[in-house]
Amino acid sequence: MRTAGDRHRSSGSRRSAALARSQFLVLGDGVERMLRELARSSAIRPGELHRLHRSLRRLRLCARTWRELIGPDGRALGRALLLDLGSFTRACGKVRDLDVAAALTSRSIPRRTPDSEKLAAWRKSLRSDASRGRRTLSRVARILVGESRIRGLTALVRRIGSTSLESRWFDSFTRTASRLCTQARTALRRAQRNPTMGRLHDLRRRVRSLRLLGELGIASSSALSLPALRRLLASIGEFRDLQLLLVGGSRLPTARAPTGWLIARRNDCRRFQQKIADRLGRRTIEAELSRLDSTVQA
Repeated sequence: MRTAGDRHRSSGSRRSAALARSQFLVLGDGVERMLRELARSSAIRPGELHRLHRSLRRLRLCARTWRELIGPDGRALGRALLLDLGSFTRACGKVRDLDVAAALTSRSIPRRTPDSEKLAAWRKSLRSDASRGRRTLSRVARILVGESRIRGLTALVRRIGSTSLESRWFDSFTRTASRLCTQARTALRRAQRNPTMGRLHDLRRRVRSLRLLGELGIASSSALSLPALRRLLASIGEFRDLQLLLVGGSRLPTARAPTGWLIARRNDCRRFQQKIADRLGRRTIEAELSRLDSTVQA
């Protein structure tokens, strides 16, 4: 005999699976449309590339949730899609980093100093690298569109009935949520002990994935309103962008390096890191992460 808790869980899983199915189909259609546009032309603007990069991350998370539940054909398509999208997402991220670096070199440019011409030359080189990266992305997009793996997987998800898969989807969602929650908490503790760039980036990636899972499954937008965590992740993102820029600057030949400007940015980076370390120690961060955990695992 089913208990009230079983009925509540069943009702929740139906709502969750329906929302996740809808999200997956919308994301799949949106990513395929953006890939078709990129396949036709490499002239994709930085904002559009960022949206594509973000949508790809969400689609990969959806595909992981669904691929084990839709039979052998779905699993094969899911594995192929995740391999393709994983490589393509990383390539998009590298071009996006070049766009950000070029934009950062445009800020606070010293006028009529030895650094100004060096910065302009460096920015031109970054933009040239980004243009080459876009052309490569466009060629790969043509291959992805031609193989139609996204369309094949979304077609399988569309055919899924609304009854037979609900409990299995709920179990899959719960396992994924539990794993991501554990990873996020571990990443937070490691970052609190020593806020290196690698550990901060790992924390940002884990918490972002957990929040995305909530959006794709059972959580409402109000339950995911986490201002302290959102500000922390935004600060870590800006810190990472600045660090990547400094790494690129350190590889420039001495004669071409805007030394004074880079020293000033390194000082900015140290202040940024201290600000993030202070935020990591606040109780609100742990409280909001706990709330996110309980929301996603409810």
